[in-house]
Amino acid sequence: MTCVVAAGTLIAGLSISCGSQVRLQHRNKANIIMLNTWVALLQLTTTPLFLIGWIWSVVWSTDFISISGESSPTPACL
Repeated sequence: MTCVVAAGTLIAGLSISCGSQVRLQHRNKANIIMLNTWVALLQLTTTPLFLIGWIWSVVWSTDFISISGESSPTPACL
């Protein structure tokens, strides 16, 4: 279970190198990738401690989804 918790955050962090834009002007892609990798490792290590990592993973993924909805245009109807 703990590997699944951190996998989403790690994949999201690594996908930044695939052409996404960085919203924070004072950060570059390498800093964001390192930050997300660090968060994934912390989630992985804190999951056995009262499921703190699992709860953190759910909150983090909700943030990712809400941020992606803000910046992506609404698809046109066919």
